[in-house]
Amino acid sequence: MQEKKEKDRKIKPVSFSLNDKYDSELLEFVEGKDFSKYVKRLILVDKLMNGNVENMTIIFKKKNDDENYTIDL
Repeated sequence: MQEKKEKDRKIKPVSFSLNDKYDSELLEFVEGKDFSKYVKRLILVDKLMNGNVENMTIIFKKKNDDENYTIDL
């Protein structure tokens, strides 16, 4: 098996703020998933949608909770 070299890979880190409720929930959701594969598939979906995911606004309304999330990507 050929040894992988750092020059053969490009790493793009993602950070999650532990002080932000939304970021913390995202981090909890992805724990235990193959994160690299998961992110690559999300990027592929955006590519197939001609980059429309990057510019979308998502509004979440929670049941029995006055707090809403608005996410501008």
